Amino acid sequence: MATLVNVYRKNQRNLLFLCLDILIVSFVLYVTFELLFSTITSYAALESSEMLMMVAIKIISFSLVGTVLKIHRIDWRYASVHEMKQVAIALLSSDLVLYAYNQFHFGAGLGMIIAVQGLLAFNLILFTRFLARNHVFDVFKPQSKHPGRKTLIIGAGDSGQLIVRELKEHRTTVLCVVGLLDDNPHLQSLYVHGYRCSG
Repeated sequence: MATLVNVYRKNQRNLLFLCLDILIVSFVLYVTFELLFSTITSYAALESSEMLMMVAIKIISFSLVGTVLKIHRIDWRYASVHEMKQVAIALLSSDLVLYAYNQFHFGAGLGMIIAVQGLLAFNLILFTRFLARNHVFDVFKPQSKHPGRKTLIIGAGDSGQLIVRELKEHRTTVLCVVGLLDDNPHLQSLYVHGYRCSG
């Protein structure tokens, strides 16, 4: 646990993702059960202690599986389908634990609620990663008054796209990409990472 804390201290973005994930799974679980529990089941509204217990089970199980799968140590700039599967496994595992608890505590009739909240949580978590991957959060960072020398990238293929992406992600003040040049007519007039490709 101490090692995990040290890792988060060194990478505040991962700590932010952990806090966001805990907030998302807690909020989605609470809202989903509050809205659907009394309509799908024959029970009255959940008591506060029961709801808190389910939130605690969800958070603990999700955090434990997430720690094993290292989902909060992923560099989402280079994430792929594999990393999304890791998040899905962590959520599914926590949902199975929650389902087992509810089957024992309330009996049948809660599978639909758990499935709905699981899907909502998965989509919201991936949405936060999408925002981070596309640097939406970076708009809140102070911008440099010296954007760098205006630069045209020759070639809009794989290498050109990699260069543009690296320059954008590292927000260098040495070079400022203004566009791309390529002799491929299929790429001309298209946009690569927000920059127009010309012939």
